[in-house]
Amino acid sequence: MAASLLERTAPDYQASLLPADHDDRPPRARILHVFEQLEALEQKHDYHGCPFVAAAVEVKSPEHPASVVARRQKDKLTAFFEQEAERGGAHDPAHLAQQLTLVFDGASARSVVQAQRLNGLAVVTATALLDAAGISDSLE
Repeated sequence: MAASLLERTAPDYQASLLPADHDDRPPRARILHVFEQLEALEQKHDYHGCPFVAAAVEVKSPEHPASVVARRQKDKLTAFFEQEAERGGAHDPAHLAQQLTLVFDGASARSVVQAQRLNGLAVVTATALLDAAGISDSLE
């Protein structure tokens, strides 16, 4: 399971969410891109939530190799958010990154557990956090 997550799932899933390295939009737009992509993925018929959260919940042991892989992948997402938050001038980039990861994971889980579309909820919630952190649309 760990090998499958790392070798097959991680590269495709992250590539479908994160902006390209050469994407020169402001940090706010790059962060919101992740939530827009989540909402686009969620619209697909075969979406079953974040595969890393699903794997960790399934194995239930934080020491299991699949949980370790899942945690590392979630840490990469949080690191992306923190880097962009820092570039965007957030007051506390690390805290904002944790909040954004929580919204991402919660939105993903909600769409599966409630079997309802997000209908913009993830983007709106992330936007509120970015507003509160003082991250504007401009490049600084």
